[in-house]
Amino acid sequence: MGLGSLGPIAAELSQGWDAFAQARHAGVEDLQSFRERKCFPATLAWSLLQLPVAAPAVEGRRLVVWVLGARDDMEGWLATEGEWELLAEVFPEARWELVLIGPEMLADVASGSSGQVHIRSARRLGHEFARDEAAADFAVLFNSGIGTLSLPLVRHWLPTVGELLRLDIPVLFTCFGQKERQGEAIMLRQVFQAVVLADFAENPFAPQRGDNPEQRVRKAQMPETLDAIEVDTDVRRCNAIVWWAKGSQLPVEELAAVASERGLRVLEEFAQSFAAKGAYKGWAEALSSGSREVGRLALENFAAALAHPAVAQGLAKISKSITDAIRQHVLRHGQNKLAR
Repeated sequence: MGLGSLGPIAAELSQGWDAFAQARHAGVEDLQSFRERKCFPATLAWSLLQLPVAAPAVEGRRLVVWVLGARDDMEGWLATEGEWELLAEVFPEARWELVLIGPEMLADVASGSSGQVHIRSARRLGHEFARDEAAADFAVLFNSGIGTLSLPLVRHWLPTVGELLRLDIPVLFTCFGQKERQGEAIMLRQVFQAVVLADFAENPFAPQRGDNPEQRVRKAQMPETLDAIEVDTDVRRCNAIVWWAKGSQLPVEELAAVASERGLRVLEEFAQSFAAKGAYKGWAEALSSGSREVGRLALENFAAALAHPAVAQGLAKISKSITDAIRQHVLRHGQNKLAR
């Protein structure tokens, strides 16, 4: 791989949770906690072992890894707990700089370091950071949600994905399961035409039943019917599927157009398709009973769906119920420009 010789733990890591836990002498009563703490670092380390081509040389400098969309109470917490030190154990000859990047990081300061693994954070948007910094050796998007094809969630990722593919560095994508895998294949491989470096693989370090590695993360509560039309029968597990991309087949100008305009149009078309299949019912419920943030997502979906004349005509038949839901949202959370 070019990362130097492997540490003894790498052999156990290649065999999955049981061998890894046994090597760490994790007791039976501690296995769930062990998996929850190691899920993200082990996913990254195992995925690096799957790379089919040589990694950058390690002599003279640290290998820089950008973790995009990082959260202070998840990736940041793992840093304070020393969990990212696993990289040094698997690759003892390499030195690392892990940069936790995202608006949910609480500070733009160094958050911890050791002799081999230095960690710093940046409270910035990924594409802005990528434009200002020298290119990293690797980038990681843990559970980005790109595969949901949801306009309000995915549109923020478009410029970041465009920048990462333009930089032509290995990018690790992880997602929650087969449904999101299909969505990532559409958005990343078809629309962005990302070049596959290592194909989709089931992650042996995904959480097991009952595990909740992201229990510390504050999440918006979604109404139960929000995804009723696009039912995902798979068990949703963070980091369930992993794969690597490096660069795009598109010329730089076309890649920029996808990141700024074309990708957005694709997402708007999906919003219109979801509405035609009945997703508007969940959006209306989100407005009636959801939080301010969830309601905002629903309003954005409605705005995109209504831009299509045929969809707008179909929704006109239930305009009163939609208007009532919007009115309830405004009464509880205040005016929103999309609600006008």
